[in-house]
Amino acid sequence: MCRLPVLTRSAARLAAVLACWLTLSACGAALEPIIPTPRPTQTPLPTETPTATPRISPTPIPIERPTLPSGVTPTPLLGFAPTRPPELPTATAQALAVGLVRVEYFTADVTAAAAGDVITLFWAVQGADVATIYRLEGEAEATVRGQAWRVPRSGSLRVAVRPNADGLARFLLVVNNGVEEITQEVRVTASCTEGWFFTPTPADGGCPDLPAVPSLAVYQPFERGMMFWLAEGRTIYVLFNDNRTPTWLAFEDEYRDGQPESDPNLNPPDGLAQPIRGFGLAWRSRENVRQRLGWATAPETAFETQFQRGAAALFLRDRDGKIIGLYGDGARWQ
Repeated sequence: MCRLPVLTRSAARLAAVLACWLTLSACGAALEPIIPTPRPTQTPLPTETPTATPRISPTPIPIERPTLPSGVTPTPLLGFAPTRPPELPTATAQALAVGLVRVEYFTADVTAAAAGDVITLFWAVQGADVATIYRLEGEAEATVRGQAWRVPRSGSLRVAVRPNADGLARFLLVVNNGVEEITQEVRVTASCTEGWFFTPTPADGGCPDLPAVPSLAVYQPFERGMMFWLAEGRTIYVLFNDNRTPTWLAFEDEYRDGQPESDPNLNPPDGLAQPIRGFGLAWRSRENVRQRLGWATAPETAFETQFQRGAAALFLRDRDGKIIGLYGDGARWQ
């Protein structure tokens, strides 16, 4: 073992190391030298620079939407989300108007009244600015729109009661907006203030307008009908039996004293006659009357009668005491 001289502490340490190393080399030791590893140099870390990252990517990533069965639409989470059709239809007046018209109410202030009484109708409608109220006339199965009033969408109207043949006064409210029309009817039971001059009371005659009127009358039969003349009002009634329409006609008696009573150029067949005076003038001057009636089958006969007008018919008593009813405007007689 080698002894080292006394040196300073630091020098001694260094000398000891060198001496030991030299000794080992001289002594032939097979030890590998220790090569000190240099200490790593500290490399400064790069300073992080913040950069702005967009919250939403400018280029969205396409997401494949699921395919729904035919006729099924997705249900929104909140509220109602209507599905837009491929092609929206063009709005038209008809598409907007249908179903909007309605009658709020149509009524009368009474359910029964006497003929001639004045009642009040009340109404209100939606979907139109104006409406029309009609008085319905005729029989229940064949009523027609008669007198009419143009009215606003709501209000009241005072009208007189005129019963039909079935004893009812009918009024019809009509609302039309140009696309659809709706109607509503009001019926009022009407009692007659006047009675008929005969019994039984006709079921289809309505109410008499006035009391029965006595009058002088003249009757004459023809091949296909008959004629009546009423002095009260100077009116001639022609009734046909040929099953054609009109079934009866009414004319003013235009004959005046001093006019020719007949036409000598007209020669009736044997057993038949040409009518004279008022009947003759009406018969000769109207081709349709002459053709439909034919010749007279007997001379005219005068008698006393009664007649009475009603809402649906005129009734008169013939020379045999039977009641003849003339209905409508030539519609029928019996």
